[in-house]
Amino acid sequence: RQVGFSHLVAYRALHRALFQQGSNTLLVSQGQEESGDLLEKARLLHGVQPPHLSTPVGKNNESEFELPRRQSKILALPSTPGAGRGSTSSEVVYDEHAHHKYAEENWASILPTLSENAQIVVASTAKGVGNQFWKVWKESGGMAAPARSWFLRRQSR
Repeated sequence: RQVGFSHLVAYRALHRALFQQGSNTLLVSQGQEESGDLLEKARLLHGVQPPHLSTPVGKNNESEFELPRRQSKILALPSTPGAGRGSTSSEVVYDEHAHHKYAEENWASILPTLSENAQIVVASTAKGVGNQFWKVWKESGGMAAPARSWFLRRQSR
C-alpha cells in the first residue's frame, strides 16, 4: 500500500525551508500524531543532508521545526476547523485529506492565509465521493492556478 509519498512531501517541505528564505510550510494531517510523524520525516531527512546543506536548527519539537538562518519553519498541525488560520503559508501539505474530519472547514480557513505563489499539496487514499478531497480532485483542472492531479494505481506500488 505504501509508495513513499509521505517521505516525498516531507523532503519537499524541507527543501522549501532550506532554499526559500522565509518559507512557512504547514503539514496538516488527521491528528497531531499523524502530522508529527510527517514532520519527523522532514527532521530525519535534515539530519542526513550533506555538510554544505546543513544549517542550525532552532525550535525543534513535536509540532515545529525551525531553521532560523533561513527564517523558515515547518509546522505540524492536526486537521481542525481553524488549523493554520492566522499564519501566512508558502506551502500547505494535506496528508490523507479524504480522512480529515474537518477538511472543508480547514480548507476554508487556510486558503485566505496563503502567500503569493503559495502551493498546496493534497494527498490521500480515496474515501468515496463528495468529500473535500474528492471535490479538490475533481476541480483541480479548473483552479485559477495551474494544478495537476495524479492517480497511482495499486499495481504501481
